[in-house]
Amino acid sequence: MIKSKLQLSSHEKINIALLIALAIICIIFVASPISSGDMLLFFLSFPYAQIGLLLRGISLLGNVGSVIAYMLYFATLGVGIYYRAYKMEREHEDTLLFLTFMLLMWALFYLANPGRFPMAIPDVQIQNAVIGGTIHSMLLAYFILKLARYFSESEFRRLEIWMGWGLYFLGAIFVITVFGVVFDRIVVSFEALRAGNIGNEHRLGLTYLFIIARHMVNSLPFLLNIWVIFAAQRLLNAFREDPYNEKTITAAKYVATVCKKVLVITVFSSAIFHFAQFFAVSRLMDVHMHVTLPITAVLFMLGALIFSRYIAENKQLKDENEGFI
Repeated sequence: MIKSKLQLSSHEKINIALLIALAIICIIFVASPISSGDMLLFFLSFPYAQIGLLLRGISLLGNVGSVIAYMLYFATLGVGIYYRAYKMEREHEDTLLFLTFMLLMWALFYLANPGRFPMAIPDVQIQNAVIGGTIHSMLLAYFILKLARYFSESEFRRLEIWMGWGLYFLGAIFVITVFGVVFDRIVVSFEALRAGNIGNEHRLGLTYLFIIARHMVNSLPFLLNIWVIFAAQRLLNAFREDPYNEKTITAAKYVATVCKKVLVITVFSSAIFHFAQFFAVSRLMDVHMHVTLPITAVLFMLGALIFSRYIAENKQLKDENEGFI
């Protein structure tokens, strides 16, 4: 028998604790005096802007410093060219990695010489973010293509392991989305509401409440999908043990049940919010309409149902064959 719906394994408890810790970190970041825009610019430019500043600092030490900075720069360039010529595999994504490296070397010149980047916006911080964001996007494309090739050449058991890690990563993304992005949007919405209603602050109480409710309803699918992820992890673990036992079938049916509940809660919460907003619209200073189309939840539920019935039919065939033997 699979564990009951409320009974958590020690491994699941650890995962929940890690997700709660991540949520607390996100809330701390949102509550910090540093604006989300400045934080985004920092992460986009990191670590390339810091490397450029290091090279600039070395070059400003004098003639010896300038020579050392140029030596480091061209030595790094030479290593990249040598690696591309003699060590790198001749796959399409590896060519993209080499192009990214050449872009990095070109970008380091401008990062070490702030203000010389040919961009209409004179803000150095934004220029660094544009350079860093471009390099990050190219590196991300390379790693995704590399993973796709690795997956296509991997055996089934290894794919199961990667699927498990992918579910953990997806859960972390959902937590960051809710407690980082959504919380920040609530703060921004409050500030915009106050700025646009100076002198009418006494009438904003109900609007504040509906802003919170709106963002909670919008973030509810992400939170509930964490429930789906835990159910999918149970299914994956059961399938890894034996794809044809009752535990796997029960786990697959449980995933379908969870998906159905997530779908119902998501649709009803959105409908209830818009119903309440309709009757309170005369007292609200900020109104938003957001239609929810939970296509992902529907497809996930259908996939889980198909998978559970597929396993059940295969188990029945296996039992019949063993009965003949």
